[in-house]
Amino acid sequence: LQPWELLVLAIPAAASIAVDYFAGILGARYGGASKKAVLYGFVGLILGLVLLPPFGGIIGLFAGVAIAEWYSHRNKQRAVKAAAGSLIGSLTGILINLTLALLLLVLFIIFARY
Repeated sequence: LQPWELLVLAIPAAASIAVDYFAGILGARYGGASKKAVLYGFVGLILGLVLLPPFGGIIGLFAGVAIAEWYSHRNKQRAVKAAAGSLIGSLTGILINLTLALLLLVLFIIFARY
């Protein structure tokens, strides 16, 4: 592979990493989560990834956002809405990553052929 081809492959790979970390958090914000809940969700994401791989990050993000929102506002509906936003964001991120993976595969095949 040529250096420029590696650069072309690195761009969707870097985007995939960013999507992994930020999709759930952005979904939580869209669901109405406070900044504190997003922070707790991020901590839950990291702990979940360490303790329950490979899906612990999603569970930890959901739990962190739900717990922080409930603790801050004592409102179950608000907590569930914000946590559901994080779950929807995570699932959307998974679909985006699947698309990026297919793009990487196609690009690699094209670059390896020539």
